[in-house]
Amino acid sequence: MSRHDSTQIWRRSQRCDTNACVEVARLTTGVALRDSSLRDGPTLTFSKENWAGFVAEMRADRWRARSTVP
Repeated sequence: MSRHDSTQIWRRSQRCDTNACVEVARLTTGVALRDSSLRDGPTLTFSKENWAGFVAEMRADRWRARSTVP
């Protein structure tokens, strides 16, 4: 986990109607994620390659079959 400066442009889903969502910011080296309710809190960072792999898995809907949550 790391912190990023306030100049990052953070985005979240338009479907988020609360302040309890995940926000994403592009970095020169990859992507950062943070909890929208903890804007000054820590962030998770991912390389461009790891983020692209995660997005591909989500788009292919491969995680739904693995989930143990109904």
